[in-house]
Amino acid sequence: MENNDNVYDEISLIDLFSVLIKFRKLICIITFLLTVFIFIFCLLNKKNSMSIYNVEYNIPIINNEHINDLLNYDLSSDLILKFSNLYTIANLNKELPLFYFNTEDSFFDENDYNYFIKKQQIKNNYLVSINENESAINIFFKTKYLENVDLFIKTLIDRFNIQYELILQPLVVNRLFTLDSLIKDDKLDFDKSDIIREYIYLQDLNKTKLYVLDENPTSFIFRESNFSYLILFFIAFFASLFISILIAFFINAIKNIKSDAVASEKIKSAWESGKKILP
Repeated sequence: MENNDNVYDEISLIDLFSVLIKFRKLICIITFLLTVFIFIFCLLNKKNSMSIYNVEYNIPIINNEHINDLLNYDLSSDLILKFSNLYTIANLNKELPLFYFNTEDSFFDENDYNYFIKKQQIKNNYLVSINENESAINIFFKTKYLENVDLFIKTLIDRFNIQYELILQPLVVNRLFTLDSLIKDDKLDFDKSDIIREYIYLQDLNKTKLYVLDENPTSFIFRESNFSYLILFFIAFFASLFISILIAFFINAIKNIKSDAVASEKIKSAWESGKKILP
């Protein structure tokens, strides 16, 4: 019995190889054409699709002791909070798309039931930190919209600089008024040289933009290299080979059925039975 099974398996394998040999030209042609087609299609689709970029920005903080004294709070910590404000980032994302969402409208509304989901999508792709000597803000994020990256960051810098300028302007004016009173007060007999130097410095500072962030940050952009042409070729080749072999066996089966009256009758009977099942 085992000998008969072995013979049957051997004959089956011989039949399989004979089909492959018989249709070898067809298999080669179909494999070649499909491989080229799939490979080109994937390449075009890859170029048309949006690549993911890892972006890092280094934004220097303008080191000014007088400004820190005027603010009377930790400037670096406050900057971290401002750049980490996801609602601010999300609102700007409407004007300059940087983060991709599945919804058409990327504007964040706290009343929107999708707000939390969208907020988390930004949180997972956006990181803010400060360097060791607290002289610069570091921002890291992933995006598909490389063309908007530079303008997005510079817009944030401009907005925060303007916010600080509006805070600092009256503080500088008040400080100048105080120093001026001290300088003009003849009753004070201590050395006023430090006060005079500060007064002159603040006068000059008051004539400039009271910005706390450098308007020319440095950036590092890396494209994610998760694409291999060699892997793509092998996937296209083996997929094409598999399809071409299926086509060869399908053609061979049709020829065998046509040459076998019994098999043809069974196929015809099955076809008619199928018509009765579904009206």
